Amino acid sequence: MARALLKRGDATGAVGLLRELLSRSSVPSVGQRNTYAGVMIEARQPQAARRVLAGLEETSLTLDERKSLQGLRDGLAIQSADHLNEEGKRAEAYDALAPALRKGEAPAKLALSRLYQSNHNLEKALSVTRAVLLQNPDDLDARLQAIRLCVELDFMAQAREDLDIMREQAPSDPRTRVGASVVAKAAGTWSEALAALPPAPILRLDSFGTPLAVQEDDHPLPHAHS
Repeated sequence: MARALLKRGDATGAVGLLRELLSRSSVPSVGQRNTYAGVMIEARQPQAARRVLAGLEETSLTLDERKSLQGLRDGLAIQSADHLNEEGKRAEAYDALAPALRKGEAPAKLALSRLYQSNHNLEKALSVTRAVLLQNPDDLDARLQAIRLCVELDFMAQAREDLDIMREQAPSDPRTRVGASVVAKAAGTWSEALAALPPAPILRLDSFGTPLAVQEDDHPLPHAHS
């Protein structure tokens, strides 16, 4: 039910429901706490997720429970790094991201790409993103990041090629529509850019909690949706 609310864009309702469920359970299981924390991370409520996870490391966990917990911790680290990056605190962002980066997972690498991007090191950001795609060509998050970077670098032929791949892989995925809007905007075809953009900001987060909302610069008319 909470995930259904989240998919409809009601993050507040989703987190409120989980808090109510937790209040009714005297001793929630490890699995419940991990699941609830995962939804809270997707809802971009890291403090709530941390409260739910507090103390779990000190309990007896199965191998699967410990792996799930570590994945959630990595998701929180990535969200923290993205938040610090948005505030211009890049050194702090890198420090927050470092533990997740050591595992070499794609979401952490894409967060590193965003750090390079915000520091105007676009070619390095693209190199990191291409490395992710080399390992998994089906990673739509990485493909969208590559399109954004190629547009910034004025590599329009490559951006269109990446968009063609997205359209072939997942024609109805909202990320494909965002990619199409980014390319159309860069080409100056405003009506096409507006038509391609999803009807509302994407509130989807990947399994590690990396935010992939429609970015302000993606919108062809930046103030039209405020």
